Parts: sequence; structure tokens; C-alpha cells
Amino acid sequence: MILDILSNTPFYIYWMFFSLIAVGYMQSKTRRLGIRRALIMPILLCSLSFLGFLLDFGLTLLSSFFYFIGLCLGLYLALYLNKKYSLSKQIQYSSLKRSFVIQGSFIPLTMMMFVFFIKYFIGVISTINTELLKEVEFIMLFSLLYGLFSALFFMRFYVLYKKSQG
Repeated sequence: MILDILSNTPFYIYWMFFSLIAVGYMQSKTRRLGIRRALIMPILLCSLSFLGFLLDFGLTLLSSFFYFIGLCLGLYLALYLNKKYSLSKQIQYSSLKRSFVIQGSFIPLTMMMFVFFIKYFIGVISTINTELLKEVEFIMLFSLLYGLFSALFFMRFYVLYKKSQG
């Protein structure tokens, strides 16, 4: 069954997978990024997470409620982790060069892979068992996860933006 799933996966999905691995690996190294380039990635990933939610579940009351709960949990988690581990101190901003020096981490890669595999799993389920997509528990869980990751990506943007503003 796994071989059937992998062999029927379109090529562009593999391309996306390996592209995300490459981008995530680059983020594991300390790097200097211009302000636009630094801010675009979290915005893009937050948008893709939200778009995945919209395309998979739509704006129903149930899915929207759990997406919102996921957003709240994600914001709380981001604030808690930032306070406990001083994550924002791993980012320096130079107003003269209008650039960031961001300490490398595998956290962005991990988050991107989670969103990729959530979307991939839902895509597989939509071809194998479409009835599961209508189950309340399924909608609740994956709407919550989409909201959680959207919030975490948004918080990355927010931290970068606040650093750039002084």
C-alpha cells in the first residue's frame, strides 16, 4: 500500500518535498539575510498553512473554531518558548545594513516538514477514504494543527518585524 501511494504521488510533490528540505537545511546554518528576504519566508509559510486549511476544510463553523483554537495555542506556545529559551536573542538586526543575522536551527525545517506531511496525509486520505475527511474528529484535529503552525510561522514574522523596528 505504501509503495502504491508513493508511486502514484505526482512528481511536483517530490520536488516540493526536496525543496523544503533544502530550504530548511539552509536555515540550520547561521546566515545574514536582508529584511525583505527574512520577512517573506514566515509570511509565505503562514499563508500556505492557512491556504491548506481553507482548501482542505473550508470556512465551516467547526473547522474555523478549531483553526482559531490552534492559532491561540500556537501563539501561547511561541510566547512561552521565546520566554523560556530567549529565542528572539538568536536574531540580531543591523539597521545600517538593513539585515538580520539569524542563528541556525533545525526548528524551521521541522515545522515545514510537519505542514508538508499534514498536507500530504490529507491528500492521500482524500484519494483513499473521502468519508474520513468528513469525520468531526478528523476536521477538528487537522484544523487545530493548521492553526497551530500558522501561528508559529506568524510569530516568527512578528519577532523579525519587531527586531527591525528597534
